[in-house]
Amino acid sequence: MKIFPIEQVGINEIDAYGIVWYGNYLKYYHQAQQSFIQKFGELIAMNFHDSKKYGEVAKVVTYVINDQYIYQTILVGNRTINEALFKLSNSLLVDYINKSIKRKIKLMQMIEQKSVKPQDYLGFCDTMVRVYHNMLNGNTISYEVALDLFEQSRTKLIGGNLRLSFLHSQEDCLFVVSKLNGLKRSNIKVQCMDIIISRVTLVRYTNRMIFMFRHELLLGDKVIFECELQLCSFSMKKKTLTPISKKTETTVFEMFTQC
Repeated sequence: MKIFPIEQVGINEIDAYGIVWYGNYLKYYHQAQQSFIQKFGELIAMNFHDSKKYGEVAKVVTYVINDQYIYQTILVGNRTINEALFKLSNSLLVDYINKSIKRKIKLMQMIEQKSVKPQDYLGFCDTMVRVYHNMLNGNTISYEVALDLFEQSRTKLIGGNLRLSFLHSQEDCLFVVSKLNGLKRSNIKVQCMDIIISRVTLVRYTNRMIFMFRHELLLGDKVIFECELQLCSFSMKKKTLTPISKKTETTVFEMFTQC
């Protein structure tokens, strides 16, 4: 086990609600991995239990399961706010195996096996994006930029930031990320000034409260990034899931029709 303190949280890492933007959790996990095993793993699943507020002291706890998997969790005090499972691309020989963590591995592998097939979609929407130098990490798009592009595409689907503000102030509705599964990055090279496509596919939704999206970044017909993300509609006053309005539902499907 290895503990990595999250000490540097800048104001640019906080969203409009005063909490850490969900894409930054991946950055914290990667920083902890780099300090521990000097390599990055491939994200299999990430579960969101709570949010880190600006100024809160947090830490990343990393468990090496075997030569293929590491399990990480982010703690604020003794409260688990996030957990993730990563698969190592190269063998890492270790002797330490934690039985309680292995049970978590089995549970999260079940989540992975239940991943939705891409052809089961209800509709998709494409956004063209030009690549600039600050979006690249070596010869490809960085993880944080990919998640940010996915966020922008989803926001576009529901009518933009103005619609989000209206939902928050008038309908007491926040869209909260609850799961992030199967984030994969290919070895396809991307260059500055390339045009890529950010594709959002609405795979399924339940009771106007739980939405499963599939995200892809495409260079031509080649996938350079992909993941599946579950979004929930949450009431701050009731502290529970709440359905979006019929009007918002209509807006989303109109956007898919126009794409």
